[in-house]
Amino acid sequence: MATQSRKLKKPTKKQMIEQIPKVMEQDLKKNFIKNIIIGFESCNQMILDKINNGATLEEVKNFVEMNLKNKDVVEKVANGIDKTE
Repeated sequence: MATQSRKLKKPTKKQMIEQIPKVMEQDLKKNFIKNIIIGFESCNQMILDKINNGATLEEVKNFVEMNLKNKDVVEKVANGIDKTE
């Protein structure tokens, strides 16, 4: 009887190349979810800080409305787009 090697065979180059899209998609999904959670946490922390600094309910409401109204500005800054363009 021939003895079988206990070592697992290394994947071939072709197999490794085929795995790249799957791994990339998994990583992108994990990072997307992580970024949503970070954004959620940051948003709530800003509101809590505003309240802890003595802002009234009306001031907090105005603050949130202003942020929602200017979300395109935040997106441009996050993407590194100069406002003069």
